[in-house]
Amino acid sequence: MNHEETLKKYLHEAKIYELLEKFHKQSYTVIKDYKEGKFQFDIFATHDNNKKIYIVVKSGKLSEQEQERVMRMAEFVKNIPNARFDLVVANLPRSKRIEIDGIENKLYQYLSNDTPQELLEIFHRTTIDGVCDVDIDEIGVKEEDIQITGTATVEVVLELGEDDEVYNSFPFEFSLKLDFGLDIEDDENNYISIDTSSFYE
Repeated sequence: MNHEETLKKYLHEAKIYELLEKFHKQSYTVIKDYKEGKFQFDIFATHDNNKKIYIVVKSGKLSEQEQERVMRMAEFVKNIPNARFDLVVANLPRSKRIEIDGIENKLYQYLSNDTPQELLEIFHRTTIDGVCDVDIDEIGVKEEDIQITGTATVEVVLELGEDDEVYNSFPFEFSLKLDFGLDIEDDENNYISIDTSSFYE
């Protein structure tokens, strides 16, 4: 096993462990390496409210065969009542240097209010589902505002058709102005660039 394969395996297992911990804390019952029908999912999570989540974790680029299989899995899950399919991408974590309380929700609201063109180019019906893995690289405080730059991951729902949804996530870079209440300002110089290249690979 070469270095790249070893890293991909590590990222895959680390992300699965992270998700297992997350769902346990949210009082889900979770099963690892869950098989149903013709498919095996990395995680199957159920809640007392009958909500079911089928999760597949991928690291690195998806081959055409993997993309087709993921689409078949999504098609399989959509026919199950109260169920959703999540494709989770495991990326190499970066150490956080700066934190701002609630920045994930602020970025989510900002993107939801004006969906970036990169996402609309994938499907015209794309919904922002959340923002996570926020890393703030720099913060500058000026007399009139605060400037932050960093990276994050946006979670989206791609609405393929009637009752047909696929969950995905994409990394993005940002450079934004905040007011002194730490809310994102509507400024023409704000910059967000979403990398959707993994969707086309």
